[in-house]
Amino acid sequence: MNAVLNQRKNDSVRVGVILVGAGKSVRMGGMDKIFAPVAGRPVIEHSLEVFQASRWISRVVLVLSESNYGRGNALMNARTFEKVASVHVGGDRRQDSVRLGLDALLKHSSTGPFDFIMVHDAARPFVNESMIDRGVKAAQGFGAAVAAIRVSDTIKVVDDSLTVSGTQDRNLLWIAQTPQIFDTHQLVAAHRDVVRDVTDDAEMLEISGKSVAIFNGSSTNIK
Repeated sequence: MNAVLNQRKNDSVRVGVILVGAGKSVRMGGMDKIFAPVAGRPVIEHSLEVFQASRWISRVVLVLSESNYGRGNALMNARTFEKVASVHVGGDRRQDSVRLGLDALLKHSSTGPFDFIMVHDAARPFVNESMIDRGVKAAQGFGAAVAAIRVSDTIKVVDDSLTVSGTQDRNLLWIAQTPQIFDTHQLVAAHRDVVRDVTDDAEMLEISGKSVAIFNGSSTNIK
């Protein structure tokens, strides 16, 4: 009986997704990585299919660069992703793009509030249901959770002259990935209060003094 009750509790959790891909692909030499073909389909489509099938996900919004806005809408018209609510143009910084997606997603909560918001890089096509399951359960326990993998290489700290000044204890180091999953109220407050540049939304929660947990990502969860 307890197992049945716990399953019902889990199934009642509502998760909204911000799938963000509004960057300029600078590290790809200008190549449009989120629409690059992987196994015959655009990179972004792989994540969308996983979210569409996930028992956890209620709604998805896409946040794309201005140059990809039309392409994103065309993909939504060509494919049936009922959970995708809308497509939006991102901002100057990643955090601006996430905030725009967050504002849009909250407008699509008419059927009920989102308990958690998941932020995922559109350029990471290998997210799967097992990873989502681990992330939601970790977020239920801690309020915020980040997919990550342990560092396996030795990490050196160097100064401006490229001289080694120390060696990090790699047992304490993890490589952050997405998805990152947050209590909705905490994420809204973090985007309201933190204005300085950050590299991901988890850093916003850290600055705000909130605990952020780690759950196991995957070495194949690349972008």
